[in-house]
Amino acid sequence: MVKDKMEAESLSPDSIKKIGRAIGGTHWQADVARDIDYSKSMITRVLNGTRTADSLFADGLRDVMLTKIENVTALLGANGLSGANSPTTKKAQAMIREAVALLRQKPAKKRT
Repeated sequence: MVKDKMEAESLSPDSIKKIGRAIGGTHWQADVARDIDYSKSMITRVLNGTRTADSLFADGLRDVMLTKIENVTALLGANGLSGANSPTTKKAQAMIREAVALLRQKPAKKRT
């Protein structure tokens, strides 16, 4: 069976930088390090290539991304935003929450 590309390869420093900036802005490293329970120096080592991003690091980063998506999704209904209480917004929020829940599911273990 062919492995999923993300499972077969380590997360690249470039991908980590893109994800970090998207979820944490310009000065993202300290916040992301805290959120995934890694030291900022460990993130620096991964970014400069002296360490690789292990699966726990990648899983933590993915969890932070999903949490950010959940938080922003909830904000779509904030009073004062255009269409905040519309049926379309409520339907979109439900769909996004469903997608995040699906992404949070653990894959079934293979039988041997």
